[in-house]
Amino acid sequence: MSPDGPLANAFFTGDDGVLRVRIGAEGALTLSQLDVRSLQLAKAAVQVGIEQVLSAAGVSTRELDAVYVAGAFGSGLSAADIVELGIVPAAAAEKVRAIGNASLYGALAAAVTPSLVDDAARIAAQAVHVELAADSGFQHSLISALELSEFDL
Repeated sequence: MSPDGPLANAFFTGDDGVLRVRIGAEGALTLSQLDVRSLQLAKAAVQVGIEQVLSAAGVSTRELDAVYVAGAFGSGLSAADIVELGIVPAAAAEKVRAIGNASLYGALAAAVTPSLVDDAARIAAQAVHVELAADSGFQHSLISALELSEFDL
């Protein structure tokens, strides 16, 4: 990058010594390579998790009734963004339901309706544990899923 180039003023070294780029109006947001790598790893882990859980269950994406997305991804990104980044399969685009802070809602529901705790325990007892890293192709799948692009199953 040229020190006199059009992006020269956008890049700076933060107090932590990390190179960052200013984004948005007046550089209100900054982004580093570590930020991008963290997003890629989180996205890849979710993608591989979805692939392996669906495979273990013998279920295709098209058979899903809904894909519930909770937390920051669920409240900060649209369904189209989640699909475009490759977090959920493209075939599930119309099935994505953002539910915000699911753990808080669950805790509130359990406090208001204590019988839901028994329901949750019954459902949890039926759950099957899928050990993602035990799969011989896990590392390859994880590396392949780092690309921020749509995928389908």
